[in-house]
Amino acid sequence: MRPTDGNAESGGKPAFDLGNGSALRQSQTAAVFTRLLPQVQALRGVIHAEDIANAAVFLASDEARYVNGHDLILDGGITAGRPATTRKASLAEIQRALEAIPA
Repeated sequence: MRPTDGNAESGGKPAFDLGNGSALRQSQTAAVFTRLLPQVQALRGVIHAEDIANAAVFLASDEARYVNGHDLILDGGITAGRPATTRKASLAEIQRALEAIPA
């Protein structure tokens, strides 16, 4: 392991409140993301805690010795994979679909 060198992982507040509702609501929420997330995200799938942990382990490892002062964004390509106008419209569509799910 090496000393900290100013690298970081981007985190922050999730874009959507997935909540801990009923099984039906969770199923409907998953269906919204399965259907609409590919419009926003360049890479398929949803990021998991293990993905973030693996990135942190990499940044702390000797293999990242020449990575310095970098902000590693772990979002499946959302910030870089689509034009901003497309991304914004798609995120708004996801928000509307989530709000339409009964509580």
